[in-house]
Amino acid sequence: MPKLELHQPIDWPRLHEKLGSFFRLGDIRGVSLVHGGYMSQNFRVEAGEGVFFLKQYRNRMSAGVYEVKDSEEFFALKGLPVILPVRDAYGRDAFWIDGNWYSLFPFVEGILPSPETMPPKVFASLGAMLGRLHAAGHDLPGSYHHSLHAWDRRGFAMEFVELEKELLSRASLTALERRMLDVLRLKSRLVERNEATVSDFGLAFDCLLHGDFIYQNVFVDAAGEITHIFDFEKTCVGPSSYELARSLFLTCFDGGWNDENFEHARSMLRAYRAEWPIAFDEFHAGARMYAISLFHMTWIEARSILYRNDESVPIYERHARRVEMLSGDVLPICERLFA
Repeated sequence: MPKLELHQPIDWPRLHEKLGSFFRLGDIRGVSLVHGGYMSQNFRVEAGEGVFFLKQYRNRMSAGVYEVKDSEEFFALKGLPVILPVRDAYGRDAFWIDGNWYSLFPFVEGILPSPETMPPKVFASLGAMLGRLHAAGHDLPGSYHHSLHAWDRRGFAMEFVELEKELLSRASLTALERRMLDVLRLKSRLVERNEATVSDFGLAFDCLLHGDFIYQNVFVDAAGEITHIFDFEKTCVGPSSYELARSLFLTCFDGGWNDENFEHARSMLRAYRAEWPIAFDEFHAGARMYAISLFHMTWIEARSILYRNDESVPIYERHARRVEMLSGDVLPICERLFA
C-alpha cells in the first residue's frame, strides 16, 4: 500500500512570487521547509530584509484563522510575550496562497526546550506564564471564539473501526503496530465505559485559552525563563483547569512518570497558582476532563496506520504511556501534584 500524502505539494516558484507581491522583503534568497509541524507545513524565508518564519494554517476557513490572529493580538495587548506576525502590503496579518492561509513572522533564534535538556526553572516559568495567560483570558469582554471541543464518541468509533480493520488485515504486525492495536483497544474500552459529558464536570467555559500551551510552543533564555509564546492555532474558549491539566501532563511527563517528573509538575502547578489561584476540586475536574479527551484521540495512530506517515512515531510511546497512566482514577495523581 503506497504512502498517502498529508499535505498539498508546494509550488515553490508560485510561493516566491506571492511572497514578493505581498511583502517588501527585498531579494528572496531562499524558502525552505521547517520540519517539526505534525499537521501543517512551515517554512524559513531568507530575504534581503532578514529571516522570517512562514506559518501555514491547517484551517482553510478564514473565520478560523481570524480567531487565531485575534487571540495573538489579544494576549499581546495584555502584555504577554506573543510573537506577532508581519503585516502585508494590504495591512493583513494572514493571507491566502493557493489553497492555504499563511502568516509571516519574524524568525526568532530562541532556545526551544526539550524533555532531555530542560532546566528545572523552565517548569516554574511555564506555570507562571500559563497563569498569566489565564488571568488575561478570563478578562475577555465577550467572544466569538469557538468553544473547546473536548471529545466526540461517535467520531472515535468511526475511526477506531478503520484503524483496527487495517491493522488486522496485515499479514504480520511490527512491535509498534502491535502496541498501537493494544492501546487502541484500551481506548475503545475506556470510551465505551465513559458516560460523562462535558457539562457533567460543572466547569465554566469562561476563559480564552491558548489551546496548546506546551513546552514545544515557547522559547526560553539560557536561565529557563520564557521569552516568547507562539502557535495559537488551537485557541478556543473553555475551562482554564482543563488547559492547566493538559499542559501539565503533556509538558512534565513527556520523559516518564518518576519522582522527578512529579516534582517538575508540582513546580509548574505552584507557579501557576501564584498567578491564577485554583481550588483542588476544579483542578481535579479539569484533569478528569482531559483524561477522557485523551482516550478519544486517534490522530497519531491514523497518521501512521492509514497514511503510513512516520513523522509522529517518535511521540507515540509518550502518548500511549499517558493513556495508560490516566486510564484509572486520576484522584491520587491530582492529590500528589497539588501537595
